[in-house]
Amino acid sequence: MPLVLYNPPYAKTQLGPELLGRLADEVPELIGVKVPGIAVARHLADRLAVFVAGHTLASAIAEGAAGSYSNVACLSPSGAVRWYESMRADPASALDLERRLRAFLDEHIVPLAEEGYCDPALDKTLAAIGGWAGLGTRVRWPHRSVPPERIPALRAAAAAAVPELLAEPVARG
Repeated sequence: MPLVLYNPPYAKTQLGPELLGRLADEVPELIGVKVPGIAVARHLADRLAVFVAGHTLASAIAEGAAGSYSNVACLSPSGAVRWYESMRADPASALDLERRLRAFLDEHIVPLAEEGYCDPALDKTLAAIGGWAGLGTRVRWPHRSVPPERIPALRAAAAAAVPELLAEPVARG
């Protein structure tokens, strides 16, 4: 059975380039890896599908990444598809969007993580910001949910930073 090893930044055990290479050599079923950044597995891109965090895909794809497990799709599935298509058609524009997306996440989502909200809570918050799913922000105990009253300001910040990702693009001013 083909395997993709999921080793995101929050995994208890981080696998470095050497161990990933050894696994690629010794586990023929291993066909891909999800890693915190392309640098960890760039040397394997000719042997395995290397997946990265969604918000780094435009720069990582130029270095051999095959795709992402995408936090961008949490914000907007259709926006993530449009962005991926732009990576092929207009790489410079895609890299500009990545820069603005990273700035939005650093300014507005990373602080939520620093407040102690878990990744599932952040993913649901991104979906609420995108407004495409009607899921709300509630996660189950023992996790804390991002208060829904924070969403309008976050949505406005996303619309200002990355309007082309949102379901209904907003003109940049």
